[in-house]
Amino acid sequence: MQLRARRTHRARHAHVRERRNVLPRLAALVTTAALIAVGTATTSRLAVRADVDALGSPPSRTVVPVSQRDAPLTEPTTFRPLPTSVVLSPTTLGRASAVTFTMPHAPAGARAALLNVTASRSTTPTRISACAGTVVTAGCRETTGLTARPGSSGSSLVIAPLGGPNGNQTTLFNALGDVTMTADLSGYFVTSTAADTPLDSLLAPIATSAAVSELDVRPGAGSVVDLPDVPPGATAAIVDLEATGAATTTSLSVCPVGVGTDACTATTALSTDGPQAQRNLVVVPLSTTSTSQIAIRSSDAAVRTSVAVQGYFVRGGDSSPAGRLYATNGPDLLAWQGIDAEHDVTLTLPRLPRGALAVSLRVTGVSAGEPASLSVCPGSTSSASCAQTGVVTVAPLEVAASNYTLVQLDPDDPTHVTLRATGSAVTVRVEMRGYVAPDAPGPGMPVGDRSPSAGVSSGTGSTTPTGPAVVPASPGAPQASTGSTLSASST
Repeated sequence: MQLRARRTHRARHAHVRERRNVLPRLAALVTTAALIAVGTATTSRLAVRADVDALGSPPSRTVVPVSQRDAPLTEPTTFRPLPTSVVLSPTTLGRASAVTFTMPHAPAGARAALLNVTASRSTTPTRISACAGTVVTAGCRETTGLTARPGSSGSSLVIAPLGGPNGNQTTLFNALGDVTMTADLSGYFVTSTAADTPLDSLLAPIATSAAVSELDVRPGAGSVVDLPDVPPGATAAIVDLEATGAATTTSLSVCPVGVGTDACTATTALSTDGPQAQRNLVVVPLSTTSTSQIAIRSSDAAVRTSVAVQGYFVRGGDSSPAGRLYATNGPDLLAWQGIDAEHDVTLTLPRLPRGALAVSLRVTGVSAGEPASLSVCPGSTSSASCAQTGVVTVAPLEVAASNYTLVQLDPDDPTHVTLRATGSAVTVRVEMRGYVAPDAPGPGMPVGDRSPSAGVSSGTGSTTPTGPAVVPASPGAPQASTGSTLSASST
């Protein structure tokens, strides 16, 4: 009896202890549930960031540095414009797949081709890289020539390095999902030691102002745009093109005046598939009989179009201040930093050669709020006129929008450019993709230099170094098929 009583007593106390433990366990469960809820919300936000991740490596991920041997232009070249022609018909690539194609009539000494690449029907956010020849190196995989996302078409200027046995091949590599691509050729960058032709040109940047023309482009009828400040000897215009308000998917073509409708509309300067604004920087060869005009055509829908000129290619013997374009793979001048609406952020440029005239930047923005516009201005402040010249239009869809821009440097403040956000706060990445200089790069700035002078300030006067050191890409990368002029392969 006493033993049974002691067991009953112990069992009763164990039951009490168990009940006493219920409250802490309930609290733990509630805490776990709360963490799961927070985690779900975080996952939703990370889904948004996944889009950014595919389009340009968010700050939470270590960026693999890119070898400058994968940079398109690291030696003195001139630009040789050609009538724009299709070099890649619609081709669908799967995940980690590449297509290699041969450029027609590539001249001796050609180092890179100037392409306009259009991507559509992507199944997931992805980036597309342009690689020399047939080899997709590890370094090239980490470069971004063009980005694409589901439900949207997009176009981008791409300086594609050339390689292969005859120096006339390039490979486009798709990172994720499926995507359909086309490519148009507008000219070649040729070494300065190659035989000159009357068309060989240097780049003459101009101060970008508000859109020089805003017009409604309707299908079946071309619209003519008058170009401003055309220098003597101009062979091609560098034009920022914006399209908005399309009721359905349509392609804009931009051609010299006098080119036939069929030949013009066979090429694509900008593909847009809805009312949201989309932009692209386009190089348009000019007619020898009318260097001050270009024609714009739409394939399927009426589109509100704005045009702003950022520079010209001019024959080397003419008097305009002009230089050679050196295309690089970095550094990042700004790595996903937030900019409040109607605020400026000033960026300090890496060391540039003496007399540098302009920098080429790739600007990417993401907005979670209202539609926003990003402008890039020379110097340490944004003027009212410059703030009206958006280079990236960001939709309120929490997806990344990118564009290239050519910024003429301020002679009185050549070491800075300033970003301006208008309409909504934007998270921004700015990559330096090249510069224009009259001479070859000197020891002051090796191509792709990530010097401590590259940084950002936002009114505090402080400068933050950006970018890791450059390291070589790993050798032995997979190879794309080269069995024909046009080939697709999985790498």
